[in-house]
Amino acid sequence: MNLNKLYLNVLLHSRRYLMKLGIVGELIFTIEGLILMASPSIFCYIFYSERWYILVSTIHTAILILFGYKHLNTIKNII
Repeated sequence: MNLNKLYLNVLLHSRRYLMKLGIVGELIFTIEGLILMASPSIFCYIFYSERWYILVSTIHTAILILFGYKHLNTIKNII
């Protein structure tokens, strides 16, 4: 649960800061969000050679994407 709150806080604070930059901030936030959501798969692909790690990290990435959509909806309501 703490990782979920950390994920929400990272998205919330970066969104607040990047909204000041306008369209460029939106583009940067989109790229940052995609990297955050795909980071488990990226790290496992780079650092581990066993294939089952990639499967587990892909499932974790899917969970982060689902939580990311929920967090983005709450962020839109907060801001």
